[in-house]
Amino acid sequence: MSTVRMARGISFGCILGLVAATITQSPATLLAAADSPEAASAAVQTVDPELFRQAEMYEASRKSLSLNQASSSLDYLRRCASVGRESQEGSTEELTEKCAREYEETSMQIVKGQIALPPDVGSVADMFLQTSSSDGFPKPDDVTQVGVWMRGTEGLRKYWTAVHEGDVETARGTLDEMAQEIEWLRAVGMGGYGKSMKMSRLQMHLMSQMLDRIKA
Repeated sequence: MSTVRMARGISFGCILGLVAATITQSPATLLAAADSPEAASAAVQTVDPELFRQAEMYEASRKSLSLNQASSSLDYLRRCASVGRESQEGSTEELTEKCAREYEETSMQIVKGQIALPPDVGSVADMFLQTSSSDGFPKPDDVTQVGVWMRGTEGLRKYWTAVHEGDVETARGTLDEMAQEIEWLRAVGMGGYGKSMKMSRLQMHLMSQMLDRIKA
């Protein structure tokens, strides 16, 4: 639902300006010019992620965090570490390790409440879905884990799709299903179905935060 509110808060002219700016400015320059979370989000949506080099991803993560966009910050840190492991041209081992380390540090700051999460369930759902694999669960080559993840996030993915399409009625209709699945997935993540199914502290925290928002 934050996406719906965000779209309403940005003028059509602003979007056109950002699109035009991508022609002459680098992704890092474009993001650096953003002076609000909404403008930063709009800027990110106009840029092909493949245009970001590793150093730009790191700078984008810092800028996003300064604008209270924790989800975007984690996403950029995740990409930054990933392209380094894939040996993208211009990437360095030092920055790869730095991004991986800051991903963990930022995650723990979120878990400890040092970085506030958005008040709406949609934004927290976005962040949770982005943790797939990057937080160690599910492992892409583990059929059982992937099956558990897909079963436990079906309602969440329906909700996410409805929110991003602006279908508020459908989004509301999926909340009960979503809450039941999160409860089950959280039990899995706590090791109730075996130690191999345990999830990260960030994933567990985000599930609790989603449930709090659904039940509020």
